[in-house]
Amino acid sequence: MKNVRLLYVSKVAKIDTDLKKNLVDILDEAVDFNYRNGVMGVLYYGHGYFLQCIEGKKSIIESIL
Repeated sequence: MKNVRLLYVSKVAKIDTDLKKNLVDILDEAVDFNYRNGVMGVLYYGHGYFLQCIEGKKSIIESIL
């Protein structure tokens, strides 16, 4: 099965004082999920926006949405 790539940008609704901790929590979960499911990705944060690019099997990427 072919891999697909999804790229999206989202704006933070509210800047949280615990943003750093929340990002670390997201990273911890993503690393585990990605490893188990053969997904690769990158997440950037800056100026109140997230940019994420993920790549993997179509069925796995669709299940994330």
